[in-house]
Amino acid sequence: MSLFFQVKSSYWRLRAEETRVLAENMTTNLPAYGVMLGIADEYERLADMADRENARNAPALAETS
Repeated sequence: MSLFFQVKSSYWRLRAEETRVLAENMTTNLPAYGVMLGIADEYERLADMADRENARNAPALAETS
């Protein structure tokens, strides 16, 4: 398993939430607000990728236990 995916998906979801909170402070700067929301969406995508990778590797990890 790649070291990248060993980070729990909860880490990426927390980053997404934090980024959305920061974006709320940028509502007067619409381009920056949009960029921040896009970054939050990418963090969610990383969390989904981590979930899929961890699920794919779960049987292999169970066999080694």
